[in-house]
Amino acid sequence: MNSKAFTLVELLVVIVVIVLLASLVVPVLTKVGEMARSSACLSNMHHMGLAVLAYASDNSLHYPPSSCASNENPVEVWWINALQKYSDTALLYRCPSEESDTFVNWSDPPMQSELDKLRWASYSTNARFDQNQFSRLASVPNAPATIYACETRRGILGSDHVHPEMWFSRTALENQVAHDRHLGASNYIFADGHAETMKIEETWQPGRRNLWNPKKSPRWSGPMEY
Repeated sequence: MNSKAFTLVELLVVIVVIVLLASLVVPVLTKVGEMARSSACLSNMHHMGLAVLAYASDNSLHYPPSSCASNENPVEVWWINALQKYSDTALLYRCPSEESDTFVNWSDPPMQSELDKLRWASYSTNARFDQNQFSRLASVPNAPATIYACETRRGILGSDHVHPEMWFSRTALENQVAHDRHLGASNYIFADGHAETMKIEETWQPGRRNLWNPKKSPRWSGPMEY
């Protein structure tokens, strides 16, 4: 019985083919994995949105407060903690796509003085909803087009809200919002409780579009109009 061993050239060709196939497959698998994590994050924010509506129904239609609007211990009152009892699903504080070693362990929270050094969650509310003018569901003219909460950058510690009224440039927005966490997009909760995956340009374009201003959304209004 005749047998023929691989020549060195043939072996090299096989190796090259395997490398080429791996270079095609690995990015696809990476993308599929991120799509799954993005879906899990969106589902989490969907449950948050439903919990916001349930919370409002029990609290004179007020949105849950962020730490910006309360001097009380955030372990009990800040928005995600306040929403937990209004959801049949355990709400996640951390997006599945975010890796960080600075998160608060909410099952065994530290002293109040230590909270400022830690990351509370992957998610933050729009601080405009803490103002009396927009603190109730009925006070938002176009709730389905107004962002209530977003995903935030890893470096934001000791806080649970963002300040769109202080965004004088796109860079300022990008320093707070994790706008590209999920394949160039991010997840958002709107004031009517629904959640969407959107690119940042769909939420904020100078001179054209601004979904962060409860008074004007979706129309653009310059920072000085806030």
